Amino acid sequence: MTSITNCLKISLLMMAATGAIASSEEALNEDLPVMVDENTELQRISLGEHSLTYCFEIKNIDTETACQYKEIEKGNIEETACHDEIVQQLIKNDLDVKFIYNIKKHKILEVTINKQLCSQMKDDLGFEYRNNPIINL
Repeated sequence: MTSITNCLKISLLMMAATGAIASSEEALNEDLPVMVDENTELQRISLGEHSLTYCFEIKNIDTETACQYKEIEKGNIEETACHDEIVQQLIKNDLDVKFIYNIKKHKILEVTINKQLCSQMKDDLGFEYRNNPIINL
């Protein structure tokens, strides 16, 4: 799920460059869509009052196959995002991070990352997770 990390880093760099989250949605979307890996295209980024949403289009896979794997992928996305330093900074500032995946404009999966989810994952994973200073909320 390196595409998640890359997208988050790009977003934060662009937000920092514009100086304010509220005025940076246009800047975040300026160079989109962009392929983040061989099968995933980041189409847009939306800024809500308490959220940052990434909308992706999945390429080279049919809807039926994607639906078979979406729960596995959901867990992978949650774990990767909750371990990501940038996501941690966003949720510490009370911003949820949402990932929406579509195939041919049909929503296949939506994953919301927030303090509650990452705290629960920290509790479930125990000491290994707690030893990471970035993760401690």
